[in-house]
Amino acid sequence: MAAGIIKYHLSLFILLVLLFNFVQAKEKYRIKILNDINIPINLFVKVHCASKDDELGTHLLYYTQTFTWKFRANMLGTTRFFCHFWWNGKQNAFDVFFNNWSSICDNPAGNLCEWVVRGDGFYFTNVESFLPKDLVKKYP
Repeated sequence: MAAGIIKYHLSLFILLVLLFNFVQAKEKYRIKILNDINIPINLFVKVHCASKDDELGTHLLYYTQTFTWKFRANMLGTTRFFCHFWWNGKQNAFDVFFNNWSSICDNPAGNLCEWVVRGDGFYFTNVESFLPKDLVKKYP
């Protein structure tokens, strides 16, 4: 009888591990920040990104440069990344990913949340090779 209980618990454990891995595999995301400001002075955008658990550092992005990272959302649904941006004496900070946004980041090429920094604000898209019509202005 003890062997049966051990076998049952082992089977249950294996099932839970497989289920956890399956759920986690579906929850992989990619965040991409693109500097699309083509102005001769103050060419770079300074970006600092982090989450509660991950410090991604400060990056200087020159025109057409990107900063990209990948991660898996946690099972609790609390994954949140934010970035602080500086350019030409202006600054703004906002969430670039929050777990309840997962549907807007859905993309057949792999869950993408892309932020495009332009002189007039921050634009969002989930399209890998986007066209101007794919961009939605989110913040000034």
